Amino acid sequence: MKHKIKHYGDSTEILVADILDNLGIKYIHESQDKDLILDFYLPELDIYIEVKRFHSERYKNQISKQENVILIQGVEGIRKIHQLISSFFITAYVK
Repeated sequence: MKHKIKHYGDSTEILVADILDNLGIKYIHESQDKDLILDFYLPELDIYIEVKRFHSERYKNQISKQENVILIQGVEGIRKIHQLISSFFITAYVK
């Protein structure tokens, strides 16, 4: 998939961007906003997403500066969040 963002931190951010793009969820990536300290901001939901490939002590400092943060760790965590979000969208919008 061709992304509107060219500077992702790593492949896990690309996976999250794919999920958001495929579900039509609008987001701002940290490379688009110099003031954004977390990986993604979902303005319509007022939620931030921080993605980590592995456990890192750095995340504590990052997420402590913002409310409404979802921290996703690892590829399997991304898959589970994708399942959760997809099932929500199907339940909420397909009736």
